[in-house]
Amino acid sequence: MQNEVLVSFIIPCLNGEKFISTCLDSIISQTVPYWEVFVVDNGSDDNSIQILQEYAKKDDRIHVLSSKIKCQSTARNIAIEQANGKYLCFIDIDDFIANDLIESYPTNEQFDFYFSNWNKIKGGKQSKRIFPVSKKVLERNDIVDIQRWIFGDVKSKNPFDLDTFSSNCGKFYKTSIVKKHNIEFVPMAKIGGSEDAIFNMQFLEYAQNGYFSEKCLYNYVSHTGSYTHKRKIETLNLYFEQHKIQENILREFDKLNEWGKHLSNRLLIVSLSIFIVVSRLKYSHKTKISFLKNFLENEIFSKNVNNMNVNQFGLLYRILLKLIMKKKVRLAFLFVKVADLII
Repeated sequence: MQNEVLVSFIIPCLNGEKFISTCLDSIISQTVPYWEVFVVDNGSDDNSIQILQEYAKKDDRIHVLSSKIKCQSTARNIAIEQANGKYLCFIDIDDFIANDLIESYPTNEQFDFYFSNWNKIKGGKQSKRIFPVSKKVLERNDIVDIQRWIFGDVKSKNPFDLDTFSSNCGKFYKTSIVKKHNIEFVPMAKIGGSEDAIFNMQFLEYAQNGYFSEKCLYNYVSHTGSYTHKRKIETLNLYFEQHKIQENILREFDKLNEWGKHLSNRLLIVSLSIFIVVSRLKYSHKTKISFLKNFLENEIFSKNVNNMNVNQFGLLYRILLKLIMKKKVRLAFLFVKVADLII
């Protein structure tokens, strides 16, 4: 192999001083050396920038960029513009990868898309997250199935498997596809989350093939300081902005008539997630119930409710989802709190 940049690792960083070494060391230890790193500092007020600059001095494959906008979507977009690698790989600063990540993907075969199983680490305990994929080499129809799943066609008894394919982490994306079609991450301030899913919805429209590794090559570390643990109830209505963007993507790809029902189901599953998130937030019971009532009365939810289908899900989830569909807010909220303890 020629000495060329095979992979551009892209890492947003906001106050990540506790995690930088673990993250970057996992890249430096890769068994295949043809990579570069772009770490985009989002205005950290800890020692992140100093640590990053020290790494950059020691290894000229590591590049440190800066952004005053505290948004990981913006950070990723900035780095994509600078990337020289054949593939893009997105990593969160508090996560790390296996040292044979690059080696495990047959990049010489020029697949458009690579992904693998991954580990979730929480409270020092590690659990495997396994993709429901039965073969290594994926053809175009397999890619379409994954894309359809992300839009809401979940082939699982667990509705939360919606996010199985949504994350960017640990995946390789052919850079030429991303740049040719101007695929970017939507700013978090506009949609509140799911920027990974929206990126994948668009990218997979153009990917012709893919490769899956059964190895767990990415390590996702869940901790109380992450974004998902700092949500404010006021921002949760931004999920309707996500839906509008996703609907426009389907419209652009001329798939809205065929796949609109999947997107309706995605909205229902997201609504269940909203109930769970709200139940865990530190607000008064009255405030939570009021918010959830208004959420389900939103025009977008009401317009989609008739297209929602829960028959494929397990009994517990079917009960929860039907209560939400019928807008039985208090009963659904109580059920969610009890189920959350059981699950």
